[in-house]
Amino acid sequence: MEINYRCPFRLVTNIPCPCCGMTRAFCSLLSGHMTRAFTFHDLFWLVPVFFLILVLYLVKKKRFYLKLLLSMGGINFLYYLIRLILGFPQGF
Repeated sequence: MEINYRCPFRLVTNIPCPCCGMTRAFCSLLSGHMTRAFTFHDLFWLVPVFFLILVLYLVKKKRFYLKLLLSMGGINFLYYLIRLILGFPQGF
């Protein structure tokens, strides 16, 4: 299944965004191609975890959940920088 989607961030800046590849990763996962999903974006599995922690934070208002959310954002940003330095080896 090929997705013909244009990332707005990439259209404006001509560089991929931190989440480029996640849509293709989820489509691959839903098609039963787990290995292929990880080739598009290694951290795609963090998205559902992120939203679960976000809901927990909104319900319980614990600072621990906020720290987890910020840590996950930092991990995604570091991964993005590594992908930029390596020239997005998975393609975009």
